[in-house]
Amino acid sequence: MLELLEQWELVWDLLWLLHYGVKITGHKKRVVCIIGDSAFGFSGMEMETINRFKLPVIVIITNNNGIYNGLSQEAWKMIEDENIHVGLGTPPNSLLPTARYENISKMFGGKGFYASNPKELREALKESLEATDQPCIINVAIDPIAQRKAQEFPWLTRSKV
Repeated sequence: MLELLEQWELVWDLLWLLHYGVKITGHKKRVVCIIGDSAFGFSGMEMETINRFKLPVIVIITNNNGIYNGLSQEAWKMIEDENIHVGLGTPPNSLLPTARYENISKMFGGKGFYASNPKELREALKESLEATDQPCIINVAIDPIAQRKAQEFPWLTRSKV
């Protein structure tokens, strides 16, 4: 694992990814950005710049179909089947469960992968790590109502207010 850490850096935002990937590493390290689907919505078009400069970055999107949580494809279909306008029948924090964010990278000439299980994620990571000459997006479908893992140490999440 230490050898891997020497080959890539971890960032949490696409704008930081651009700054870190270009200015700080000087294209010498792979940069990995882990971002939620909602946050990707704010800065996803930075993928055009990332692809234009052919930055060998990997963007991993944790896609839960919403802000904090979303609806499953089945729940979304039930709303559509009820003939209720989607704008009225879905919570305002819901995002489309069929959004294929990985296609944004493909649209600009990079690679994109969709992973809905550990095997697909492993394959996408392997191929992304091998693609050193272009950016990659891995759109990882996670449970829309999954909650944070309980922290072993309460000081990690205790409010300071």
